[in-house]
Amino acid sequence: MDKRKAEEPTIFFIDGGSRGNPGPAGYGVAVKNAVGETMDSLSEYLGVVTNNVAEYSGLLAALEYAIRHHLSFVRIFSDSELLVRQMTGRYRVKSPDLLPLFTRAQSMAAHIPRLEIEHIRRESNAAADALANEAMDRAEAGGPQLRTLRFDAIIENGLVRPLAAVQLPEKKKVECSIRFKD
Repeated sequence: MDKRKAEEPTIFFIDGGSRGNPGPAGYGVAVKNAVGETMDSLSEYLGVVTNNVAEYSGLLAALEYAIRHHLSFVRIFSDSELLVRQMTGRYRVKSPDLLPLFTRAQSMAAHIPRLEIEHIRRESNAAADALANEAMDRAEAGGPQLRTLRFDAIIENGLVRPLAAVQLPEKKKVECSIRFKD
């Protein structure tokens, strides 16, 4: 692997939301490579929690993914100004509900050699927001709690080939759909 490739970040767009505060909540994480291609996505329904707990749950899912995949350079983008400022030390964590999540996130972050976390505007976080809402929608509809995996691919000779490495579970029954981009 060339040195430049090894120094490219894996990018995480994270979001959490609740319908009510507290209310039914979920998080979404869009995982992209350095050129913006989708590598993976994570989403989960959390039950009834606050919006800030949902935001931290998205961060923890991203950090867990980064550690599990031995990523050495991670950039995390969040539209939660509170979460970003707490994680970067600009704000103290005062909420007793958030303190254990913050402490866990700080501990996990220490295992990633190069971690950057930045605040972005909400409109720049549409993919993660959609994943969080999908998790809440699935729960409200009483449907199965599915893990959504999204990735960019190309069709060659009738076969779907991912454009980036994708971790897929072995011998797992899956439901597939294909959306074509023009």
